[in-house]
Amino acid sequence: MMNDQFTTAISPNEIPVYENPPRFTWPMAEAFAPYVLEISQDASFGENTIRITDIPYNFYVLDKTLEPRKYFWRVNSHSKVNTFELEIDLPESPVPKASTRYTKATNDHPRLWLNPDKIKKFRKKLDNEDFANFAAFYKNSVLNRIEEGFPKEPKRYPEDKRVVDLWRGNYMTCQVAMCYIRSLSIAGVILEDDAIIEKAKAALLELAAWDWRLETGSTTRLYNDECCYRVGYGLAYGYDWLYEYLTLDERDIVFNALYMRTKEVAEYAIIETKIHNFPYDSHAVRSLSMMIIPCTIAMLDLDSDDQRHKDAQQWLNYAIDYLSTIYTPWGGVDGGWAEGPAYWTTGMAFVTEAINFVKNYLDINLFERAFFQKTGDFILNVNPPDTYYASFCDQSNQGDKPGPKTAFNMRLFAGITGNGHYQWYFNRIMERSSMAPQHFSDKGWWDLYYDDMVFNHDYGTVSEEKPQPDIQVKHFRDVGWVAINKNMADFKEHIFLLMKSSPYGSLSHSHADQNAFVLFAFGQPLIINSGYYIGYGTQMHLNWRKQTKSANTILIDGLGQYAGPDYEGHHLARQASIDIQNITAGENKVKQLSAKGEVVDVKRTKNAVEITADATAAYLPNVPYLRNYTRKIHWQADDTIVIEDRIILKQPGKVSVLLHALNAFDLGEDDTFTLVVEDVLLKGKTSSNSKIASITQSDEFSGVDKKEIEGLDKQYHLAIHTQWAVEHEITTTLQIEQR
Repeated sequence: MMNDQFTTAISPNEIPVYENPPRFTWPMAEAFAPYVLEISQDASFGENTIRITDIPYNFYVLDKTLEPRKYFWRVNSHSKVNTFELEIDLPESPVPKASTRYTKATNDHPRLWLNPDKIKKFRKKLDNEDFANFAAFYKNSVLNRIEEGFPKEPKRYPEDKRVVDLWRGNYMTCQVAMCYIRSLSIAGVILEDDAIIEKAKAALLELAAWDWRLETGSTTRLYNDECCYRVGYGLAYGYDWLYEYLTLDERDIVFNALYMRTKEVAEYAIIETKIHNFPYDSHAVRSLSMMIIPCTIAMLDLDSDDQRHKDAQQWLNYAIDYLSTIYTPWGGVDGGWAEGPAYWTTGMAFVTEAINFVKNYLDINLFERAFFQKTGDFILNVNPPDTYYASFCDQSNQGDKPGPKTAFNMRLFAGITGNGHYQWYFNRIMERSSMAPQHFSDKGWWDLYYDDMVFNHDYGTVSEEKPQPDIQVKHFRDVGWVAINKNMADFKEHIFLLMKSSPYGSLSHSHADQNAFVLFAFGQPLIINSGYYIGYGTQMHLNWRKQTKSANTILIDGLGQYAGPDYEGHHLARQASIDIQNITAGENKVKQLSAKGEVVDVKRTKNAVEITADATAAYLPNVPYLRNYTRKIHWQADDTIVIEDRIILKQPGKVSVLLHALNAFDLGEDDTFTLVVEDVLLKGKTSSNSKIASITQSDEFSGVDKKEIEGLDKQYHLAIHTQWAVEHEITTTLQIEQR
């Protein structure tokens, strides 16, 4: 049955192709599956035609490169003929087909990260030196965890009603369980330490006994997917590394729990959600790398006729093919990530580890794909090491500078690509960061000592390279973000502006903030992305940060862009018997995606940068009488920023230009205002053909329960209001100065 809201786009079709071979996707039609893909050098599909049969899903990648030229392709002989053209010298990233990709695999354990031969080499090197920072891992991730002990199984929520603090606490408990088993299994096997191995085995068998039944379990995907992913990963690592130390009965116990948990997640992602047709369920897509790949690699038995082993191989094939073609739905060849830096950090952390598992076990290197070669550029440019309150989307470093896990991701991409700028990024963050941060988004998610050991074993450190001091402009066309950095490497002199007008609209973790910008200068956040991250689905999230009123863009007659509600069908709202804090039905993901913006043009001259963006579509659901809204931002050499907003309506209306800051604005005469943040002064002036009616300021978060923000610092919200008019041309000038 076709999904009537989302279908995977036909690709490639008369668009540039950025990797060889191209990635083929087409709308799902189950009635025509399995599919037949034909690729030909002529429109008649004659002799020079490649024909692939029995394709189970609506995506495919070839196992060989193609000659640069124009091609025709179609799915099944009766479908529309599409075209693409391959240029020379494209990145080459073929992927072995399912029938041949296991030729280098064995049934030996372990296979997650290290195999038996690599373990012997690791052990031998430890005889003479502290290899790969193993000593720090052993002290902090093994001995400390033994001292803390293995946690008890989380309890279900009171009356099965989800509470944010308990939800977060439960997945942190599962993180501890996962890391305990992983750390002790690695250390015990490498050191051949029977005492540690016995502790790891006891923990693994206890984890296997945790309830995986949908009706009663507290760590199923249906009840708490973050818990489920960690439990599944922990079972996989323990089963794989302790395989030779488990009895046959113990193997069966662990394997059964591992299989049942993987089955729930795989069937949800592949059959229920159909992420090959609806790729915007971020948790379901993340399950491929966080759970399905490690779990299926651990379970795989290439010689077995057991249906469970066949299922594991089928799920693993799906995950590899998905990461080879559709991934990532949140970006493209430029390396952008539409859900913002925080979710980039999470997504990249899990997918890079999964790709390493595949690379080490099957010798398939998905890092060769264009996205993975470029995505470090996104974080380098849009989330510089010294910035805070200066990004977009959920968890967009509200008050926190980029953290150590972001840095570790960047170091990994330095190792993968050899890019010294990424190593510079890592070095700057780790100069101020701890290897064991206590913040829940670090403590509840990562073990940096494990990451450090793996990196030092797998890669060599790259020499850092400072970013250039002149103005650097980076346009991420795939996600509609434009970053301007001046003096990035000198934090005392760094000036940073980021603008967003995204084709992803307000979908998922994105906000209704097309044509918005943020401004950071000389170490201080000036014009900020306002609000706090209290928790997903809180009033602060639903009623403020997701809404246009929190962003530095405009309102029309007090109305913003379409934002939601954002929760019908979301991974939390789907969980059975759980009250998601009065989140009600009403989500329309089609409208969220269509409420989009577009960066129309980015021009760079010697002394200026001009960005033009259009957010008309984002406002139309709420302001149907809008004809057009475009914004131009001019960055000038003297650090003056000129913002030109042009709004054309079908009927008279008022426009409000919004600016947000940590400190109060000082409102002056003649439509001027100033902002002082530490030793930085921002002087502003505005004018409009429709005349400025007033400039107001508030420190309230409208629509947010005051209990959610008790003890938090105030923020200030400036609004420049015009008089009634059909056409508005509003100019806002911002001058940055050091006092």
